[in-house]
Formats: sequence, C-alpha cells, structure tokens
Amino acid sequence: MSDKFLLAELKTLREEKKRLLTENAMLKRVVGDVSYGWKVPKDLDLSLTAEEEAAFKALEPSWTDRVDFFKQMAREVLEVAVELCRVQKKPVHQDEVARVWINSHIVKAHSMKDPEGTVKARIRDLRREGFFQPSPTVPEGYVFPTPKAAGEEEKQ
Repeated sequence: MSDKFLLAELKTLREEKKRLLTENAMLKRVVGDVSYGWKVPKDLDLSLTAEEEAAFKALEPSWTDRVDFFKQMAREVLEVAVELCRVQKKPVHQDEVARVWINSHIVKAHSMKDPEGTVKARIRDLRREGFFQPSPTVPEGYVFPTPKAAGEEEKQ
C-alpha cells in the first residue's frame, strides 16, 4: 500500500473517532438529562472522559458566533421595555422586562442557561449605550427609555 493511502486512511479514522466521541458525549448528556428520576442501571457510566468532554465543548458556539444573536436579543429587550413603559407610563423593573421577554421568546429563552441573567446583561448594555435613563434619575433596578430608545423603536 502507498503512503498516501495510509495517510488518508489515518485521517479518515481520526475524523471518525472525533465524531464518535462527540456523539457518545451527546448521548450520555441526553440520557443523563432524560433519565432524571428513572432507575438507571448502576453499571451504566454517564460520566464523560476527557476526550469526550473536549469533543463536546468543541460543538459549543464561541462568543463571536453568538454576537449577532445577542444584538438581536438586545433589540427585542429594548422593544419590550419601551412597550411596557409606554403602557404603564412609568419606569418598569428589569425583572418584569426579563419575565415578559422570556414569555414572549420561549424557544430562545429555553436554549439559554440563564435567560433572566442574559436579559439583565442586555439591559446593562443598553443602559451603557444610552437607551435607558441613568440610575440617579430612575430607581435602582428600574428602566425607563431615553428619547434615543424611543427613536430607535420608531425606526424599526
């Protein structure tokens, strides 16, 4: 056999090993999540090896992959906050904004580890960018849109 054939075969086997490690890690995670409360055989090992953990982590999107998602989410959070303040005619608490956003974007919220914390982080970002009144004019934890936020809302 030629060296090129052996190298190609080795590359193929390494890729297949990586795919199988990732698949095995995902299956262990799913079985672990789904079997909560079930009687799982004691000899069934659901812990991940270091190789499986590394293969599983490689699937997670990086920050740069999620930037557009967070920008879109910030726009949605701003829309929710502006609408709540418009309806209530007063500042609203960030917990209420988070609750409304989560309830109206259930699928997105379900895909996050901490949706409420993520919404609050977007609110902090929006406050830094000048879309919400600064803390001295609005009580701690409450948000009220600035004219800049109202203008952004009308453009969309």
